[in-house]
Amino acid sequence: SQSEPRSEAGGKNIFVEIGSIFVFSFAVFVLVSLITYSSSDPSFFTTTQAAVQNACGRVGAYLAGLFFECFGIAAFLIPAALFFISTSIYKREGGVRLLGTLSGMTVAVLSMTVFLTLRMKFWTYADTTLLTGGAFGVWFSQILVHEFNPLGASIVSLLVFVLSIALSTPVSV
Repeated sequence: SQSEPRSEAGGKNIFVEIGSIFVFSFAVFVLVSLITYSSSDPSFFTTTQAAVQNACGRVGAYLAGLFFECFGIAAFLIPAALFFISTSIYKREGGVRLLGTLSGMTVAVLSMTVFLTLRMKFWTYADTTLLTGGAFGVWFSQILVHEFNPLGASIVSLLVFVLSIALSTPVSV
């Protein structure tokens, strides 16, 4: 359409390109924030006057703290999800595919929180002990264990994880 801004050489939609770059950059920001998480940093769950250690500053510290508290180790799937979403935007796969990737990766993160919680309750990262699946993992795992017992809940959560990855990304399982 003539209303879409396009570059002369490649016929790219500048808004699509900007959106893809923005989501990709946010994925890198989240990944660096998670990798450089410090339990001594301020967060929604910690008050401190100490200097922020996170490589992405105060915002990175709060983001990493929130993601680890909510999702545990599965927080590392969030940047992966954002990378897939960025690729989907860049390739102009359409709104339906983008929504499928977003919802599928959300399900993947949540199902992995359950699986991790059921396999190991706590993990040590950055000199602190955190819930392996975070708060969501504890909550969802209790629901599944009530219906399927621990082994059945593990199988169901792993099945949902693999299916969500297979259906929402180009990754083949």
